Amino acid sequence: MPDPTPPLTTLSEEEELFRRTVRDFAERAVRPRVAAMEQAASLDRALLAQCFALGLMGIEIPEAHGGAGGSTLMTVLAVEELSVVDASLAIFVDVQNTLVNALLIKWASDELRNRYLPRLATDLLGAYALSEPDSGSDAFGLQTRATEAGDTWILEGRKLWITNGAEAGLFVIFANSDFSKGYKGITAFAVERGFKGFSVGKKEDKLGIRASSTCELILDGCEVPAANLVGQVGIGYKVAIETLNTGRIGIGAQMIGVARGVRQAGRGVPGGAVPAGAGGHRARGGPPDGVQRGAARGRGRALHHAGGDGQVVRRPGGRAGDVARRGAVRRVRVHEGVPGREVLPGREDRRDLRGDEQHAAEHHREAAAEVSPNFLIPRQLSRVAWGP
Repeated sequence: MPDPTPPLTTLSEEEELFRRTVRDFAERAVRPRVAAMEQAASLDRALLAQCFALGLMGIEIPEAHGGAGGSTLMTVLAVEELSVVDASLAIFVDVQNTLVNALLIKWASDELRNRYLPRLATDLLGAYALSEPDSGSDAFGLQTRATEAGDTWILEGRKLWITNGAEAGLFVIFANSDFSKGYKGITAFAVERGFKGFSVGKKEDKLGIRASSTCELILDGCEVPAANLVGQVGIGYKVAIETLNTGRIGIGAQMIGVARGVRQAGRGVPGGAVPAGAGGHRARGGPPDGVQRGAARGRGRALHHAGGDGQVVRRPGGRAGDVARRGAVRRVRVHEGVPGREVLPGREDRRDLRGDEQHAAEHHREAAAEVSPNFLIPRQLSRVAWGP
C-alpha cells in the first residue's frame, strides 16, 4: 500500500498559500524599507507590527494561546521568503519562533505559557540569551550566576551578542545555579525587560544585517520571581541544546533565502539598472549605492589586509590575489563601499571572537548524550576559528 504522506518538497495547499502571502508581504511592504533600515541600523516598527498582525510572530503558538497553530515547516517557509528580501527582518521572525516561542511551548510551566504566549503572538518580542564574554562557542562555560533567595532568584552577570536585544520585552536567560555541578547547574529563566536589576547595554555597530539589533545585557542583581523558572533547576543545558538545534533549521532557511535573493539580483535587467526603492538586497542586478560597477570585477575595491602584527593596509584599486603580504598574513577582508572599517589584531592562539575555543567540545558531547534522541546533536557547538 503506498505511503499517503507527501514528500517534504510538496507543500500542502495551506502551506503554499502561506508562502505566497509572506512572499507578497516581503515584496510590497518590506523591500521599499530595506535600504533606510540598514542605513539607520534600526527596524521599522511598523513592519514589526505588521508581522504580528499577519501571525508571523506566533506561527507555532497554539490557537488556544492566540497563535496561528502552524508548524515548524511554516516557520521555515516564512524565514526563507523574508530572507530573499531582507535578512534582518527574517532574523526577528526566526528568533521569536524557533528560540523563544518553541522553547516556552516545550519547557515552560502552564502559568508561564498562559502569561507570555498570548502576548508573544500579538505584541511582545522575545530574545534568547546564552552567549557571554568568555563563553561563546564554549556556551556551557557561562559565568552568569543564579542565586536562590526565598521566592526570588538573583541573577548576576553579562550576556553578549543578543539578537533582538534592543527591542525585546522578554528574554530567556541562562545562568548557573550551582557551579560545583558544572553544566548541570545551568538553569533557564524568563526575564522581563522591566525586572529590577536588568538593563540593555551596548548595541553593536555591525557591518551587515544592521537592522537586526545585537546587544549586551547587564544583570546587576536582577530579581526574577521563582515562578519564572523555565523547566527545572539544572536542566538548562538540555533546554539550550534542543532549542539551538531547532534554531539551526531556521538559520538554514535564512541562508537559502539570502542565496535566492543574490541569484535574483544577479539575473538583473540589462545594463544592471536598479529600480527606485530597491535597498540592501537588490530587486535587480547592480552594486550597492555609491560603489563603482567596476568593483564587482576587481576595480574600485578597497582591500583591507591585516598582517601578523595586526597592522591594517588599505589598497584601493587592488585585486584580492594581488595583495602584498606583510608579515604572517592571517586574514583578508574585502569591504565594498565601507570606509574605515577596522580589522581585528592578529591572534596567536586558536580562539574565536567570543571566547575560549580550544577545549570547548568535551562537555558538549557529554551533555548531548542526555538530550532527547529526536534531535540531531552535533559533536560540538559551531567552531568559528580565526587564525592561520
